[in-house]
Amino acid sequence: MIPIVYFRSSSFNCHRFCPMQYYMEYTLGWRGPSNKKADKGTIVHKVLEICAVAKKGLQDGKKIIIDEHIGRVSTGNYKAEYLNKVIARIYKYYTDRLQHHTWTNKDAKDCELWVWKALQYNNGMFDPRNRNVVAAEPRFDFNIENDWAKYSYDLNNDSLNGQIAMKGTIDLVTDLGDGVYEVVDWKTGRRLDWATGEQKTQANLFTDAQLRIYHYAVKHMFPDVSTFLISIYFINDGGVFTLHFQDKDLKDTEEMLKQKFEFIKNTDDPKIIRHI
Repeated sequence: MIPIVYFRSSSFNCHRFCPMQYYMEYTLGWRGPSNKKADKGTIVHKVLEICAVAKKGLQDGKKIIIDEHIGRVSTGNYKAEYLNKVIARIYKYYTDRLQHHTWTNKDAKDCELWVWKALQYNNGMFDPRNRNVVAAEPRFDFNIENDWAKYSYDLNNDSLNGQIAMKGTIDLVTDLGDGVYEVVDWKTGRRLDWATGEQKTQANLFTDAQLRIYHYAVKHMFPDVSTFLISIYFINDGGVFTLHFQDKDLKDTEEMLKQKFEFIKNTDDPKIIRHI
């Protein structure tokens, strides 16, 4: 039996990709070094996060926000030169700490290009500075209070009991008005389901675990909102795909979580799946 006490969208998809990798990362806590493409994506995400936090600060009457990594950022300066300086500061922060890569001028240019592609898409439609920001990078951590979500494990003569939790972070939540919230998730990588190798499309994204978990989470965070749009933006591979989720979809999401929970905790021998 594999003890499982929480889900993240990343852990859910990791198990789909390779049960042994899930066991290594989310049970034993072992992770190998990150790859450069993913770290470049992290840099781009951080810049977009700062744009969103700055806009929320501006909405709240703040002239300056203090970012934990780069310090002071102006909320009202929308000049390209200023944002490029912010990009450079973020790039330096991460590359100074991720020295297992060899960083090049091309990497810096890529990060800058990807940020601007994200911000300028469809005349700035997904630029958080043009949005009514509800929350930037909100974290969620809550228990599923259903009977099926209970767990009880005996570990080294000790008992571990509780309810499985949902944990994670969402890139951006915005208010479109008329009781509609939109979640935005930026992706810098390819538009693939890495577990199956299939390309993600408008049709199969409706059953995508990450998007369903995000809907489940934002409904918990904003229970009075009944209509959510979830937009996943593949910056370098296809653009934006928007899904409409309603309260009636929550039951299917819970069933998906229940089945995965039962499957993982009843696994005695996690398999290695080799992807070619």
